[in-house]
Amino acid sequence: MYLKISSCLKVLSSGLSKMASDLRLLSSGPRVGFAEINLPAVQPSSSIMPGKINPCIPEMMMQVCFDVYGNDQAITFAVDRGELDLNIWKPIILKNIFDSFSILTNCITLFTEKCLNGIKANKTVCLKNAENSLSLSVVISFYIRVSSS
Repeated sequence: MYLKISSCLKVLSSGLSKMASDLRLLSSGPRVGFAEINLPAVQPSSSIMPGKINPCIPEMMMQVCFDVYGNDQAITFAVDRGELDLNIWKPIILKNIFDSFSILTNCITLFTEKCLNGIKANKTVCLKNAENSLSLSVVISFYIRVSSS
């Protein structure tokens, strides 16, 4: 049962970490990078890149997820080493499960309030990317095919 709970927390963390990593990448810029979205400014801009918004909330989310992965690994070892029906490792199992629940609950709230709720599309960059996309050729080829028949 403990492994199932821990696995569910790890799977949740994996999805959240992936989301945070993607947001971090999509907001990279301002001069190089994707710059397709603007994250809310939570701390002063970078000292070496003026105008850059540090993705500190997505990075916090990723760090918490890494912590949950470590907790899951400790739980796996503790469950594995229990002898028969006597598992003297229950304190470390329960400590890590409760720790994972606690840090994820707190971090998801912050991630939602200080990052997800304030994301804005960078319309200029998105429009430029859409206009220069090779996928437009699929749409255009349809109209060329229809008009030539």
